[in-house]
Amino acid sequence: MRGCELRKQQNDRLDDTISKVAEILPVLKIATVKNKTT
Repeated sequence: MRGCELRKQQNDRLDDTISKVAEILPVLKIATVKNKTT
C-alpha cells in the first residue's frame, strides 16, 4: 500500500515537471529563434 502511494507521488511530481517543461519549451524556442535572427 505504502509503495503504491509513493509511486503515485513520484508520478504526480513527474507530471508537474512535464507540464512545467511543456510551458517553458515554447519560450525557449522563441528565445533561440530570436538569437538566431539577431
